[in-house]
Parts: sequence; structure tokens; C-alpha cells
Amino acid sequence: MKISDIADRNEKQTGLGLSLNDYLDLVESDLAPAISEITSLTGCKTLSFTTMRPKEGEYSPEDEVEQRLVLEADGNAALRCFTYNKGEGHHGIGRVTEGKVRPNAMKEILHMMDTWLYSRRKKAADIWNSGDGSGRWILHVRFADGRVQVQTGKTEGAFYAGIDISQFIRERLPFDGLLLFDDRLW
Repeated sequence: MKISDIADRNEKQTGLGLSLNDYLDLVESDLAPAISEITSLTGCKTLSFTTMRPKEGEYSPEDEVEQRLVLEADGNAALRCFTYNKGEGHHGIGRVTEGKVRPNAMKEILHMMDTWLYSRRKKAADIWNSGDGSGRWILHVRFADGRVQVQTGKTEGAFYAGIDISQFIRERLPFDGLLLFDDRLW
């Protein structure tokens, strides 16, 4: 859309010859490629989720308190879990599993993550505060060109348009009991 196209409309206009809504749409469309580059998973080589359950809690020695899931663009997947064992600083090694994700499922996961990350960029409230004792997740995205992006948040779940992102991903992976964006084992 060009400014001259917008100015031809018969709407309330700013001093720029545009309606305020059209002007904001134009600004957002101009910024979209830069925002998209910051949040997009296009060209992603690996997507790595680390989920840590809250430090405070009643755990038995075999309970998983940390999971590391790595998804590669080619469909290879690996899950490494750590158990509570003897408590904080003394975690044990739990499940170590590898699997394969179907190409279509991988595309769906990356597309959903793209959409969710783009919607999340505006929410300053999502910044994780390490002092509150809650669990947390860390998302590392590595790109083929060497760039790395890191996102963090509390294990309060992740939702977009009524879809539970964690459940969406769980249904497409060959692993049971994934934490992802919340700290409940499924």
C-alpha cells in the first residue's frame, strides 16, 4: 500500500493526508520485515527448549525437574532429562532419548512458534523475574548463518488464539512427558 493510495480515501486525515489508522498500518508494514527477522524461525538450524520446574516443591528423587529438548530442522530430535535425585545442585541423569520428527510436523511446529513469538514480542510482562521461585523455560534458536536468539519466560504456559502451544508441540513429537512452556508432566 502506498501513501498516495491511502490519501485518496475519503477518511478523517492527519496533517499528513492520511487517517491515523492507515498511517499506523503503514508504519507497521514498513517495520514488519525488521520485526520478522528478529522473531522468525526461517532458516532455523536448531530449536532448543530447556524447561526447569520451580526449585521449591515436593519432588521424589526420580521426578524430572529439568528437560532439554533439541529439534533440528532436518527432523532429528533429542530429549535429555534430569531428575531431582538429592536436591538442588545434586540432580541426577534421567531419560536420554532420540527420535525423528516428520517433516510436516516440523514445519507446523516452526510455523506455530513463529506466530507465537511474533505475537509475544509486544508483551513486556513476559520477562522472567528470577527472584520469584517459579519455574522457567529458555528457548535457544540457532540459525544456519550462525545467529542465535534466546527467549525466556515463566512456566505459566504459552497460548496463541486459544491454542496451547505446549500441547500443540507435544502432539507432533515422539516423546512422552514433555514440560515445554509449563511445568506439569503430560
